[in-house]
Amino acid sequence: MNLNNNKVNAKSTVDISLVHKLHKDEMFLLNCIPFDSGYKANARLSKHSYFCDHIKPLTDLMFILECARQAETYILHKYEHQSADTRFILTEWSSSISGYFTPTVDLLDENINLTINTYNSRRAKNKILSQQYKVDARLGHVDMATIYMSVKYMTDEAYRKIRNIINKNAQNQSEFIFNQSMNVSPEYVYRSNVNNIVIKAPQFKNHKVISSLTVNMNNTAYFDHPQDHYPAMVLMEAGKQNCQILIYITKLNSTPILTTMKSKFFHYAELDKDIQIISEEIPGMQRDEIEFNVLLVRKGKSIAEMVYLFKMIDI
Repeated sequence: MNLNNNKVNAKSTVDISLVHKLHKDEMFLLNCIPFDSGYKANARLSKHSYFCDHIKPLTDLMFILECARQAETYILHKYEHQSADTRFILTEWSSSISGYFTPTVDLLDENINLTINTYNSRRAKNKILSQQYKVDARLGHVDMATIYMSVKYMTDEAYRKIRNIINKNAQNQSEFIFNQSMNVSPEYVYRSNVNNIVIKAPQFKNHKVISSLTVNMNNTAYFDHPQDHYPAMVLMEAGKQNCQILIYITKLNSTPILTTMKSKFFHYAELDKDIQIISEEIPGMQRDEIEFNVLLVRKGKSIAEMVYLFKMIDI
């Protein structure tokens, strides 16, 4: 199998259950095999209600990040032989688009080549306790982006104990109502589908915006399967949108493209708790760049912190 061939078959050879997915539309990893001291993989974006929902053509860094996450999950089960009920606890996640890559390339139907290396692995007998990943993404012969992930792993039994989960099923997500009337308009975050909006009731002050988290839990891009907390991708999207809405009201003539993202997660974002997103623009950036510090807060306690860098492009 030539994993550097842009004409690879778009049909996945990966067992969807090993990527923790239920819906085939949310599966982007095509294949993944050991290569030298690491792994090689391919991923492909088909028409998608979330990753293709942009009002201008751009490279979605969040999609590349999701491809890396799927490869990490597959590697742990397929090649590291960790049990199917292993729980994944993301502690750090970062990604950055390469300076050699034009971030306005639309990735729809493009084949992305991934090179994955693992390091700082902590093990106890046959169990992996934690591991870090470096993922390099390429489009053809051009470096696209680099992703770093730090992940902890634990048994399902241990997870349920620390989370105090008594029932075998995750909390009933249908209990939480998605109130569209309180959401911002999709165009304010450079989207068209209201179901992809995850912030509401923004309040602006100088170079800062504070919003609340709201998620349509029937959106399989955010909740492919039942969860007992908000997934990291949802939190990162909320942080991104909270920056984008401030950009929208201050720089109407340009389009922001996310080129760098860094995140750390400290506590679980509970489904039944109000979560605030606080974004503050960092002064002193170059004319075509905007950077933000972002905090996600629950009852005054920080549950995550992030940094987002956007490149402003006239398109």
